[in-house]
Amino acid sequence: LHPGRGSLSYRHLKQLLAAIPVSLRIALIDSCKSGALTQLKGRAGPAFDVDLDKGDRVRGSVFITAAAASEAAQESRKLRGSFFTSYVAAGLRGAADSNRDGDVTVPELYAFTYAMTVGATSKTLAGVQHPAHRIDLQGRGKIVLTQPGKARACLVVPAHRERPSYLVVSALDDRLVGQSRS
Repeated sequence: LHPGRGSLSYRHLKQLLAAIPVSLRIALIDSCKSGALTQLKGRAGPAFDVDLDKGDRVRGSVFITAAAASEAAQESRKLRGSFFTSYVAAGLRGAADSNRDGDVTVPELYAFTYAMTVGATSKTLAGVQHPAHRIDLQGRGKIVLTQPGKARACLVVPAHRERPSYLVVSALDDRLVGQSRS
């Protein structure tokens, strides 16, 4: 959703999302001050664990936003776009799969996107950008966003007479992810 030159209030966005007849809503929102969507009226309660790895169907909503309620959502020339969206895309492609089970879940995506966005923006003149989240779920079950472990993609490197070797390194964490066979 891109409102162009117009604007869309958070209240109206919440109403639009609530009107969609689904049991589970997941919204990834990249805009300045988008963390206002995650704020609740009232006082914060004590922390508690959420176990989403068993049985029953999950319903409710998940909001993951690019920045806190008082922060700008920054963009990067190097990334050719926003920090947040770049890391969401990388996370969904597999970089967020922290337990390496082949699935990227909501908690994995948020943890990865938060760490990468905070780390990258800590070096900017605008200051640190903190993604935020609000999770209102009922039921049990793992929410899998993508399954990059089941992907069947490959990198094809052009053949050369000299048979040079290639290393493929992750730009996110300098981890070796592939190499040519010689």
